[in-house]
Amino acid sequence: YMRVDTLAQILTIANVHSGCNVMLVESCQGLLTGAVLERLGGRGRLIQVTHNDVVVRPALESLNLSDDVRQVLVDIQLQELRRSRSLGEVGVKTEGTESQDVDREGCGDNRRGDEVDEETSRESEQHGRKRRRMTSEEKAVKKKAKTEHVESINEFLRETKMDCLIVASKYQPWPLVSSLIEYVATSRQVVVYCQYQEPLVECQSNLRNDGSVINWKLSETWFRQYQVLHFHS
Repeated sequence: YMRVDTLAQILTIANVHSGCNVMLVESCQGLLTGAVLERLGGRGRLIQVTHNDVVVRPALESLNLSDDVRQVLVDIQLQELRRSRSLGEVGVKTEGTESQDVDREGCGDNRRGDEVDEETSRESEQHGRKRRRMTSEEKAVKKKAKTEHVESINEFLRETKMDCLIVASKYQPWPLVSSLIEYVATSRQVVVYCQYQEPLVECQSNLRNDGSVINWKLSETWFRQYQVLHFHS
């Protein structure tokens, strides 16, 4: 859950604008991702670091952003980012066992029943092998595409530093910040959001002892509205 004023403060403090490069870790069902994409306006790059292979962003789908705006969004898993240098050749894993189930079709002629069953069995076996071979090829193509995708992101990160890092995850923020802060350029913003104070205090203390950041600040994002009546000020 994230309030509208909290979302606005995160975007303002992170200085998200058109043409900048943003690294994002969020667990807000795509709300923060859609807000950053809207600010970028199809220019720059948004790299979302995820924990799982499948990313669910229902809030982003509800915004109905155009393809030109969404084209700057790329996803990469945190573990893939950590072991990027160890990724190399793509191996094809083959099936070790074959299925023994054979579909049999009925035959109207009783005299040639055995011959038809044997012929059907051979055709089913050949079809099954062809289907397994295609599945193995599809897995190889998918794995190769994933490896090329990860390598392209790592190549971009090696050549370009990020303009800001935004962490709004349900997990502990310090391990995420300590792993990703090296990709942020000098004199850029690092924004960490959490619903609880204790994880932020831990992150602030570690950053202060590390000495890698300056001008750190722990602030309250809750926006309060006050009603002042006439002659009661």
